Amino acid sequence: MKKSNIHDRDGCGLMGYVYCSLNSLVTRFGPSLGPSLDGKVRAKWEYDTPVGVITIYDYKEDIPLDSLKVWHIGGHSSAVLLELSRIFSRHSICKRDGSAVVVYPKAISPSGPDEYVKSLGV
Repeated sequence: MKKSNIHDRDGCGLMGYVYCSLNSLVTRFGPSLGPSLDGKVRAKWEYDTPVGVITIYDYKEDIPLDSLKVWHIGGHSSAVLLELSRIFSRHSICKRDGSAVVVYPKAISPSGPDEYVKSLGV
């Protein structure tokens, strides 16, 4: 997996969410690319995969990044959700820092990602 080309991420949209710690993301993907110019995103990772570019980011969150557990997943198709699940399971970082990693589509919970994760008991 390689960092994405700037043109590959054009048209990426929200595909789902990943429930994990900041430490899990840094362990797997390295340091964040940093904040967006408009201030809506404080941390972001972008990578090319066989199914297209995957972006992982916070969006309009106001809690400290090290307390954040629900991150947005962007891409060109929902295939990025399965690919991200494979990436995390392949590298066995899901439990290293004591946190679970759960990837799920944006439509799974009308009450939001927090309610879905709570329903799983993680």
